[in-house]
Amino acid sequence: MLSKKAITSEIIKMLQKHYPTERITIDTLLEGYYGDDRSISNLNMSSLDLVEFISDIEEYYNIIIDFDAQFYTVKDVIENVCHCIEQKKGN
Repeated sequence: MLSKKAITSEIIKMLQKHYPTERITIDTLLEGYYGDDRSISNLNMSSLDLVEFISDIEEYYNIIIDFDAQFYTVKDVIENVCHCIEQKKGN
């Protein structure tokens, strides 16, 4: 089973391929601006970019991610991937 740390590292690497100049952490926002904290990096992904990113993750981990899930930050993606992997393991 993959550790959460390994999943976090891989997802950040995937994002860094497309956003090499950004400092990406688990708190990095994926699309749009939310809240008043401008110190948090924001990738400003388009909806299409987000769908493609999620699709890449699904293919990489051989999982299906529920698109009803809310993905505001990198952490949201990591949590959802961990949940999907756990569900897959249980089946």
